Amino acid sequence: MTTAPFHGRTALITGAGGDIGRAAAVRLAAGGAALILADHEEAAAGVERTAGLVAEQPSSTGSSVRLFDVTSADQVRGALAAVPGP
Repeated sequence: MTTAPFHGRTALITGAGGDIGRAAAVRLAAGGAALILADHEEAAAGVERTAGLVAEQPSSTGSSVRLFDVTSADQVRGALAAVPGP
């Protein structure tokens, strides 16, 4: 039995380069979730920082980074297509 409440789950976090997104990512990673960290191109450095913090979490199962604009339907569809299904 695992004590990680999000083990086996995948979360897509938009705004992962900012403070709120980073905090959510670290919490979910600590709970065992696999993460897709997303933000716009201008926040790439912040997203990479978040990915580093996620990797430090003992229960982390990993993360991937996607840079896209959430106001673009085509870019959102592309990002969601990368999310693993059940």
